[in-house]
Amino acid sequence: MASSDSSERDSISEDPNNSTESVIMSRSGTVRGIHKGVQNRLSMFNACEKESQLSELMIKLILDEAANSETAFPGKVVFYTTSLTSIREISAHCTRIKHILNTHRINFDERDIFLHPAFGDELRERLNCKQISVPYVFCKGLLVGDNDKLESLNEDGELLAMLKEFQQAQLKNCTTCGNRRFVLCNWCKGSKKGLKHNFGFLKCTVCNVNGLQPCADCCEAS
Repeated sequence: MASSDSSERDSISEDPNNSTESVIMSRSGTVRGIHKGVQNRLSMFNACEKESQLSELMIKLILDEAANSETAFPGKVVFYTTSLTSIREISAHCTRIKHILNTHRINFDERDIFLHPAFGDELRERLNCKQISVPYVFCKGLLVGDNDKLESLNEDGELLAMLKEFQQAQLKNCTTCGNRRFVLCNWCKGSKKGLKHNFGFLKCTVCNVNGLQPCADCCEAS
């Protein structure tokens, strides 16, 4: 009886039309089905469905970014500058552009790449270049221009028209940091040393490489 059951058992062989699937053959040579066919079809369907969902998501993200590039600075005017005065031309350009923005009473987010080097890395990423120079202005995540472009836009009266929605009746002055947006680290007092360890001091995790931390008053205002 056991031998009879064994002889009646279906055999599995490779499908000549599809090397990745195996068919179930009966003793008479007829095809009974495909080995794990339903499971494979469900896996393929789920994979296609996920791929379709991912494609739709990517398309949506791309369209959203193209239509409204505010992923990094939503609703902001960002002004990249430096307080380093050793290079007079760059310092003069930054001072001039800041004066123009203040004259138009534009509310902007000032990012000093000297006080906080991470802002420099941020600007390199946005410009997609290794060598950068300031000043630069972005509006709603879109590049407005560098020094020459900003000067030209201002002379033509286009700069104010572009940034008019960010114009304020009166600019706010921070008495804590003097509008620098950074203050001396309250934890390490600028030493950049944190808790003491058996082998010495650990690096302070509150401040940046210059021993500064963001101004709490400016962060609340923004």
